[in-house]
Amino acid sequence: MTLTEPGFHYFITSNQTQCVLGQKLDVLVIHDPSRPVPPPPPSKILPVGKTYKVGDSEGWKVYDSDFYNKWSEGKRFQVGDTLLFEYANKINDVYEINGDLEFITCDPTSPGAVHKTGHDLVRLTEPGVHYFITSQSAYCEAGLKL
Repeated sequence: MTLTEPGFHYFITSNQTQCVLGQKLDVLVIHDPSRPVPPPPPSKILPVGKTYKVGDSEGWKVYDSDFYNKWSEGKRFQVGDTLLFEYANKINDVYEINGDLEFITCDPTSPGAVHKTGHDLVRLTEPGVHYFITSQSAYCEAGLKL
């Protein structure tokens, strides 16, 4: 690929899992190499936010059907905050899903992202409602969703 225009250029893989794991690249092309590199455009700069361990000391596992709803109630999440999901990765995972219907029905068939390390950091890069479930339907139905 020949980069002919100055500015930021972004490249990602079409494999969403690989992209989430870091297979992406941003390149800044400058017109005059002797000039200093400008900062990225404001839309790409996220504030440094808080890190929330999901479930606090309890982590990401089944407790009761309303545990994570209660956990998140008193918190005010901001763009730039990070959610830390900690769990036993042999038996669990975290699926970011796109809508409330998938959330209510515990439907993991079209996730926006999949996390399976047992120590997953998810940065909140956009305002709005974010949905997280486990792909283990019995666990999700028992309340393992946020």
